[in-house]
Amino acid sequence: MGGFTGAVPTPTGSAFRHLVATGRLRYVVLGGPATAQGRSIAPWVRAHCAPVPHQTPALHRCSPPSATSRAPGGR
Repeated sequence: MGGFTGAVPTPTGSAFRHLVATGRLRYVVLGGPATAQGRSIAPWVRAHCAPVPHQTPALHRCSPPSATSRAPGGR
C-alpha cells in the first residue's frame, strides 16, 4: 500500500475490499515498507486471497467472492 515510496494514497479497509469485490483489484504484493493502512489490510489479504506459488515478494490473487467476508476485527 502506498506504492514504491509509501506516499501514494491508500484505500481504507472497506474501500480495499470493494476494489476486490468489483474485480478492480486482483493481485496484491505483500512486502516492502509497511504503512499503517497496509498493516491493517495485510492480515485480510493473507486470510482471503490465494498465495501465488513461487513468488517473492509474496503475491496473492484475490477474487470477488473473497471480498464478501468481513475483515478481521469486524472492519
